[in-house]
Amino acid sequence: MKKFLLFAAITFSAMQLSAAIKHEYGNWQITLDDASKLSISFSGRELFADVRAESTYNVVGHSSETTLKTGGGSAVELASEPLDDAFGKGECLILRSQADDAVFEQLFRFYDSRPYMLVSARVRSKSADRVESRRILPLIVKGSTYPFSCTNPRKIFVPFDNNSHSTRYRSVDFATQSLTSSEVSAMFDPETRQGFVLGSVDHDKWKSSVSISTRSGGRLASLEILSGFTDANLTKDGIAHGKVRGTEVESARFMVGGFDDWREGFNTFGDACNVVAPRWEWTKGNPVGWNSWGNMLNYINYQGVVETATFMKENLWSKGFHDREGKIAISLDSFGSGNIGDANMYYMGTKLFCDGTYRDGRETKQGMNMTLGEYGGLVVWGWTVDSKIPGTGLNGTPDYKWGDVMLKANGVPYTHNPEQGAYAIDPTHPAVRANMEYSFRRWNSFGVKYVKMDFLDSAIREGDSWYDPEVTTGTMAYNYGMAIVRELAEKYGMYVVEAMSPLFPYQYAHGRRTCCDRWGSLEESEFVMNAISYGWWTSKLYTVNDPDQMTLFPNGSNASLTEGVNRARATSGMTTGAFIFGDNFSDNCFYTDDKDGHTKGQVVGYPRQARERALTIMGNPDINEYVRNNTGSFMPLDGNNPSSRQESESIFVRDTPQYFYVAVFNWKSLLASKGSIAFSRLGLDAANIADVKELWLNEPVNLTATALNYDLPGGDVRVYRFTKKDYNGGAPDGIELPEADAAPGVAVNSANGCLTVTSESEIERMTVTDLAGRLCEAITVNGCAATSAPLASGIYLLNLTMANGTPASVKAVVK
Repeated sequence: MKKFLLFAAITFSAMQLSAAIKHEYGNWQITLDDASKLSISFSGRELFADVRAESTYNVVGHSSETTLKTGGGSAVELASEPLDDAFGKGECLILRSQADDAVFEQLFRFYDSRPYMLVSARVRSKSADRVESRRILPLIVKGSTYPFSCTNPRKIFVPFDNNSHSTRYRSVDFATQSLTSSEVSAMFDPETRQGFVLGSVDHDKWKSSVSISTRSGGRLASLEILSGFTDANLTKDGIAHGKVRGTEVESARFMVGGFDDWREGFNTFGDACNVVAPRWEWTKGNPVGWNSWGNMLNYINYQGVVETATFMKENLWSKGFHDREGKIAISLDSFGSGNIGDANMYYMGTKLFCDGTYRDGRETKQGMNMTLGEYGGLVVWGWTVDSKIPGTGLNGTPDYKWGDVMLKANGVPYTHNPEQGAYAIDPTHPAVRANMEYSFRRWNSFGVKYVKMDFLDSAIREGDSWYDPEVTTGTMAYNYGMAIVRELAEKYGMYVVEAMSPLFPYQYAHGRRTCCDRWGSLEESEFVMNAISYGWWTSKLYTVNDPDQMTLFPNGSNASLTEGVNRARATSGMTTGAFIFGDNFSDNCFYTDDKDGHTKGQVVGYPRQARERALTIMGNPDINEYVRNNTGSFMPLDGNNPSSRQESESIFVRDTPQYFYVAVFNWKSLLASKGSIAFSRLGLDAANIADVKELWLNEPVNLTATALNYDLPGGDVRVYRFTKKDYNGGAPDGIELPEADAAPGVAVNSANGCLTVTSESEIERMTVTDLAGRLCEAITVNGCAATSAPLASGIYLLNLTMANGTPASVKAVVK
């Protein structure tokens, strides 16, 4: 229920104001007291005290800067205006302050249908002159408050990018005094889960941050949200944020919301971002497959890849190790194209991995129906500076060298990591587009449908200037370059996953690696799950969160990792999204040098042991079924119980229409872990439990009337699947299918769990398989109709052989 206690613009100062002015909208109350101080309350409890806003700006062409503020006793004009934008209808409360050449406004936007407000600030020129600003703070909190009843609330740190082996998400108690989080943060009561989420929903111009200063006892001491954020360690910029220009310059809009469950607050934040820039949807589910940057690395060769792919197709596909379309992705990472060669790339992509038959000399062979993947990026490598950029110099266009597209900061090419040799890039340079067009066209000729784009963080750095003069910030440049990537990937129908990259903007890829270069150890699995502990909600931004390549036996491990550690790593993939492994399964991939403990000519990795272990870990039908039928990540149960090493939670949950999943990790290598989880804490109705199964070992599950009890050995995991009684059938989560796919002259009906096929032509034979590829039934028909035996709820593929020898396939749902 909104209450407008202010209808017209009022100008006043601290001397003129004789009584407090209140503005109420739903659960929000904004009060301007007689000392001209602004405070914000939520559901009757003071959240922010002594609220201000501030910006430093200058008129374009003039170096003299001016700082404008609201709050703190400064004279302001207060107005309330109707609101109707992409978020819906509502009301906007505006505080204005004046300078000779500009107006500064702090805006609070309230919506009838949204459980949050949006806060921003803007500088408007009083003339046709443009203004520019590199720093706008739409919300500054100077006064102390106690927003929670508990004495030890938590706050969340979100990293700017995933290019670090040490910087990670964090859940921090209020006794830790200060925290600056990239783009978004939260404060919450870990017991009741009540909390507040604050985050930027605009990512077209600015890098933004949320800084929270707290004290023990649950005191919020101060808070700042900033558009114009740079930091040598977090954003890895070497200079200040670029200036945004226009007759009006506005900060990002920041969502500020109060929620009964802080986790739903983060989910809502992801949804709010999608209102502004919808994510790039991917309807084919999680990628399932293999990436060469696990064992093979720069030793990748053609025979090794083919034999690894063949092993998975012949031994794991029938156990459900494939995506919704029955495909396994074979992703060739860095060094892949160079070591394998274009001819073999073409042969793999268009023949060996094809869907159907192909000619090999005089012999006709069946393709493996796999997806070929390739590797690219937006980065300049130090040793390529004098090399010609592929794709330039064509059709009368100039030749460019990689040195021509390096971004400069303070007059010199910028790199935050000189030992790696990776330099920042200007994505607006025409040579970058020419190279991207060349690369995607070439990949398409190989039959590539999966593209891993790496070192994208090099394209979002702040620079002195860009080729396109209208681009003035790193974020604007990143949007420019990544729009090219998306345009070309859409043209060729390719899945795009980001490797090292900023979290925002997000709408230029289907998937994103949650962290950098993780292989298979328990600690690396824990690092992955740290990102899911406090960043699970990023699956609202990317259709697929990606846990990096999972490796059963990393190089140098002597094949000593236990099954429990392997289960933990595979579960980190299951609970994250993508299911990409990295072991070498071939005996014909060899080291070509003597270093890192290996010798030249030695077989890479541990193919014999990996093949044996893969049958158990990668061949688990229940785990594979979940990955195939669901996108999106598990959520943490609590958010306040991080482990000591990588600060990950231990218990994660996922609710789907048919099942409720609970994953319990033990991050201690040697010590057992026992515990009890109340159904009420899980959000699970005990009366609605039809069945429960542990998916890894199928062990007996210890349930009481009110709780799930677990007992895990060191370095292991268990995944519990609760079947719901009230599930009434239908497609699995994320899948929308009609009753049957169209096939010429063929129809399918479902009744009483049976599938009845009728055809205009005579059918000779029909087989029924589930989406895991398991044969359910084979029927000799010799007629125009056939009915299957009763089947469990799910999706099935009916493969028909017609009397004239023509094949036909029909997909159908049993409810």
